Amino acid sequence: MREHEEAWCKVYSAANALEAHSLTGLLHTHRIERKPEGRA
Repeated sequence: MREHEEAWCKVYSAANALEAHSLTGLLHTHRIERKPEGRA
């Protein structure tokens, strides 16, 4: 049972990291899209 809990914890933390990374990527993409508008 303990091994199963450890594996689930790894999956959960990996999913959280992936979600945080994709959210950061979305914010970064929006910033890049806005910059050219400000320059022009």
